[in-house]
Amino acid sequence: MDALDRVDALEPGSTWVQRERGETCRRAGRYEEALARLDPVIEADPADHVALGSRGQTNMALGRIQEALADLDRAIELNCDYTWALLRRARVRSTLGDAAGALEDLDRVEALEPGIPGALGERGDVHRFAGHYEEAIAVYDRALALDPGYAWALGSRAMANEALGRRADALADLERAVALNPGYAWAVAQRERLLSSGDSPEGGRNDGPV
Repeated sequence: MDALDRVDALEPGSTWVQRERGETCRRAGRYEEALARLDPVIEADPADHVALGSRGQTNMALGRIQEALADLDRAIELNCDYTWALLRRARVRSTLGDAAGALEDLDRVEALEPGIPGALGERGDVHRFAGHYEEAIAVYDRALALDPGYAWALGSRAMANEALGRRADALADLERAVALNPGYAWAVAQRERLLSSGDSPEGGRNDGPV
């Protein structure tokens, strides 16, 4: 925040500085503080699609799904090519059970910016949560071909493999995910569960994009 403090001193009251402060808080996981900074920015400029997108993702992190959807809808209405917001809205729509809407958003992302591993990871999750496990694995495979270090896709593929009864494949994916990112707590927990022959979680949504 030091750099933003210096800019704020030079440009007191600048809305873009406050927007960046809100985004910094969001990335740090300080969601209520992020909202407190983003709300005045959007009030001052209701057409700030970046602030709306950031607030939408913040609301999603807080479990305020409808508020998140409203913010992301508005951000995309203001900028139809806003791939960052389209990706986040796809996750919100998937969470709400709107698989068709989520895939529509991901189609738009792929048309705008082909070959984004994160977009393929999200597409895989949409299929997985719809119970289409083979389709999900095929998409995770594509994501991992683009980015072999994509630990999140490995964790998600592990859950799809487990759902299909491929326990050894699931464990191999989790082992690789943890090797790539030893601090990946979700994957560590799933690996320990498999090693101890625990029951499968209900849905096991992985960590999402930030």
